Parts: sequence; structure tokens; C-alpha cells
Amino acid sequence: MPLTPVRMMLLTVGAAAAGAMLGLTVASPGSRTEGADGGGHEQSGKTNRICVAAMFLILPVILASFAWWQQQRTERAEHEANEATGGIATRAVPIMSANGCGGCHTISGVPGAQGLVGPRLDASLAARVYIGGILSNNPENMIRWIRAARDVNPRTAMPSTGISEQEARDVAAYLYALK
Repeated sequence: MPLTPVRMMLLTVGAAAAGAMLGLTVASPGSRTEGADGGGHEQSGKTNRICVAAMFLILPVILASFAWWQQQRTERAEHEANEATGGIATRAVPIMSANGCGGCHTISGVPGAQGLVGPRLDASLAARVYIGGILSNNPENMIRWIRAARDVNPRTAMPSTGISEQEARDVAAYLYALK
């Protein structure tokens, strides 16, 4: 996600709002503030201006850096999943929607996929030891399970989808890319 001028402006406005919530004030140049002893202190106004200026400069950089890091992490996970499965993760959502996967599974990132019959298909999938309770969790077994679950286990509730090998690779890439 590139940092466009509009995003930078939104980050700056957000930083200003955060400063207001924290009670930071900006004293006008030459103003004096009253201390506990009743004496004027021009220094605290300068300190407030420096704090606010630093916040306007640093907070947007931190937020933009985090957004960039998150985007890089997502792209890296997707690339690794595509390489491991031979699929293209970005093609999977329409495939899963067309085949009714969301009727049984809750799937992160798939609109309307709120099924409660099968397991949740989310970031925890890559860490699971088994697929369907019997296959080791690896890309080839995932592709096999997605295409023909009943050939693997005739008693499973998971239907054999009959989708093409490439479509199964795309779906597997998507599922392994979830982070």
C-alpha cells in the first residue's frame, strides 16, 4: 500500500487528533504560561510546540512504516504459498464462492463464508498437523483433499468438489497465505 498524499494527510490529521486527545496544546509564539509559583514560563510553551511538532512528524512515519511492513508480510506469505502449491492465491475467492465452500466453512476474506459445519479456514490452517483428520498437512495433500475428499475418506462430510487441479492449487495457495 503506497503512501499517497491523501494517506499522508489522513495520518497527519490522525496525529493531530491524537495530540488533542492527549491534551497537548500549542502555545502561540511569545505567550507565557503560569507556573505553580505564579511566575510566567515561556519554556513550557516551547516544549509543547516541540512535542506536538515531533508527534506530527513521527507518528505518521510510524503508521506508514507499519502499513508498509504489513503489506510486505502479506505479499511475502502469498508469494511463498503460490510457490509451494503452484497456484495463484488471488484467483481463489471466486472459485470458493462458486463452489459453495462458505456454506460449510468460515473462510477469512471470503464474503458470506460463515459456515459452521467444517473447520474455520483461517491463519491457523497452516499450523495444523492434519487435513481432514488423516492427511499430513502439506500442499500436495491439501490439493488432493480439496479436489476429492471422499476418495481419501469416504465417511467425511466434505464433498469431493471435482474442481480442476489448477483451481485446487489456487484455493490451497489462498488458504496457506492466510496470516
